[in-house]
Amino acid sequence: MSLLDDTLCIDPVYFIETHRTVKGDKFRIQNTGREYLIDLYRYACIGTMTEGKPMVVCKGRQVEMTETALNISLYFLKNYSNFTVLHAFPRAEQASRYSKDRLQQAVRTSQKNAKGNPKLEDLKSHVKGTSDTVSSINFVNENNYYIQSAWGNGDALRGIPADMLSRDEFQDWTDDAIANTNSCLDASKYKIDFSFGTPKAAGTKYEQLWLSSDQRFYHLKCPGCAHYFQITLDNFKTGFTVECPKCKKLSDKRVIMKDGKWIPSRLNTDRVGFHISQLLSPRITREQISLRQVEYSDARFRNEVLGEFYSGA
Repeated sequence: MSLLDDTLCIDPVYFIETHRTVKGDKFRIQNTGREYLIDLYRYACIGTMTEGKPMVVCKGRQVEMTETALNISLYFLKNYSNFTVLHAFPRAEQASRYSKDRLQQAVRTSQKNAKGNPKLEDLKSHVKGTSDTVSSINFVNENNYYIQSAWGNGDALRGIPADMLSRDEFQDWTDDAIANTNSCLDASKYKIDFSFGTPKAAGTKYEQLWLSSDQRFYHLKCPGCAHYFQITLDNFKTGFTVECPKCKKLSDKRVIMKDGKWIPSRLNTDRVGFHISQLLSPRITREQISLRQVEYSDARFRNEVLGEFYSGA
């Protein structure tokens, strides 16, 4: 069986928190003000298997989406067999840096879970004649992780049959590279399609994919009146404090994040979309946002901070 019976009910958030470490500490999502990532993890690891819809994430800079894609990939490589991940970047140096600084370090520094299950490092293949390179890591159970460049038209990627395709820095992909990598999933029964990046200009293929999705935005729940609302430049007041637009109650966004929920803007679409701006980040204050609004151009602020496409209008 490709899907192991005893892992059918594994929660990806539990898996990540019991296997990953960051700078020597256990990786945490819950009770950190980053609970908006939970449903994204669960849709990618479970929802895609039941609904079969591709995912697109429209995001600001530095909101840990590459790390999220890495964790999702490791989830499948640990719990499935005969599974291939293809994580592709627009440029070769990005793929090389990711492999050396992110992927191999994550595997090497992983932890055993409470039941003593193997570390991710222990799952790497030790078959004679195989070795880890910048472009790939082999795991047991015939699992493989490829890290490649989609430079130009991405023609070299068409020969890699994948079960999960992560297209990183999607804003810099050419239309031909997007079209050519779509065929990587043709032979898979899973077809996990995950594209994410920081928007640039409006009218691009990336914007078309986003507009074709259900465009989910994360809403906080006011502890005073139970009203759900998005964080905006207007209601993000000072420090980490946000104001409910209905009852005007002030709350710490990091504290009330856990009671929020994703709400789609459209229904009955063929693609699932998540929008993550820097306003959601538990590490970024209102003062930092205000400073960037002054220092950045309007286009850069909308792209990198708000995660929006910019048309100049």
